Amino acid sequence: MPDITTEEEGFIGVVDMVMCEFGSRKDGDADRAPDGKTEYLFSCGLTEGEMRDPERVGLVIERCEAWAKANFPTWDEDVEFILWTPSPASVCPDHVV
Repeated sequence: MPDITTEEEGFIGVVDMVMCEFGSRKDGDADRAPDGKTEYLFSCGLTEGEMRDPERVGLVIERCEAWAKANFPTWDEDVEFILWTPSPASVCPDHVV
């Protein structure tokens, strides 16, 4: 996904959004979703200060969801729930920070 923030907006720099589909990992055997469903992980790298600023977090979420809706035409109909949560480290299985 293209850069979703700028330094001029008060972020430490450009924030990217990374998307991961778990079913594609471990030869397709890593899917944690129920049969017939797909799980996606979206990750945005915010600093400690940025992730504690509701306005900045809201802006990142808004732009990520707008990107998803623009690129997946049936996003609203297909998504059953979304959970946004902070993490002190990357949780991608092959990219732990």
